[in-house]
Amino acid sequence: MLFQTLMRLITFAILLLAPFSLLANDDWLQEWPIFDAGYYSEAHDDLGRTFRGDERELSKHWVRFGIEEGRSSSPVMNVEWYVAMNPDLQAAFGDHNYRDALKHWMEHGLAEGRPAHPEFDPRWYIQQNPDVAASFGATNYAKAVQHYLEFGRAEGRFGAPPPMMRQNPENW
Repeated sequence: MLFQTLMRLITFAILLLAPFSLLANDDWLQEWPIFDAGYYSEAHDDLGRTFRGDERELSKHWVRFGIEEGRSSSPVMNVEWYVAMNPDLQAAFGDHNYRDALKHWMEHGLAEGRPAHPEFDPRWYIQQNPDVAASFGATNYAKAVQHYLEFGRAEGRFGAPPPMMRQNPENW
């Protein structure tokens, strides 16, 4: 009887603390530029209404559910789109292994200049903004992302070709 009670308490403690250990192992998923709580809330009306701007709850939702749902998480990260646009990632991770695709972008894709959101292409952004290229280099895509998020958006700069140009890439 005592043993069963002790086992139930241990099981209960594990179940109670498991969500926190999941978050601890995935801290990198909440880092810039992958996750922006304000953007996440605005981009997904259902979450905006549910969490009312509570950044901690939005972050927990993103790690627990949003990734697997393929939700767009920042102005430069839409993991579902990233996987869809990269057949090599589909072959490596499958169509819905968004967690590994996110890790790929942070470890490799960004350095390669791969866009991870239809509204932001780091290569295009550097090409169209000579001041950014002069300040950070023509292939420093991480700095291009940083510039766009910190200054470019507020200045009204496009992060990717405007919609009318996207149908004909020769116009770039």
